[in-house]
Amino acid sequence: MSWRMPAETIEHERTWMAFPRPGVTLGDDAASADEAYAAWTAVAHAVAEFEPVTMVVDPCETARARNLLGSGIELLEAPLDEFWMRDVGPTFVVDDERPGVLGAVDWIFNGWGAPAWAEWDKSARIGAFVA
Repeated sequence: MSWRMPAETIEHERTWMAFPRPGVTLGDDAASADEAYAAWTAVAHAVAEFEPVTMVVDPCETARARNLLGSGIELLEAPLDEFWMRDVGPTFVVDDERPGVLGAVDWIFNGWGAPAWAEWDKSARIGAFVA
């Protein structure tokens, strides 16, 4: 096999995101949390105009996610503590020797070097879950 990461500009089938959940990263300020939920919702809807979006949602946020995102965004429940999919999710790779074969690199997420405030035990499993 000859795996490689395709260019960011290459056409792909869907976008994976993770929905915010209460915790250190979201913050303690209700207004800031509301802004974060609104921003995630706006990004998901903007992307969904061009391709499918799958949103990983912690079970504690399923009702809020469904209410904000509607039926046009696919929701998959999985325990999360961190919700930056670019950090906790897999990187998809292709096999040059077998066109159409997709693989995934499950990076070791360590809470950005494990600062004292970081929570990542649950989200460290998201790469494998998505793959």
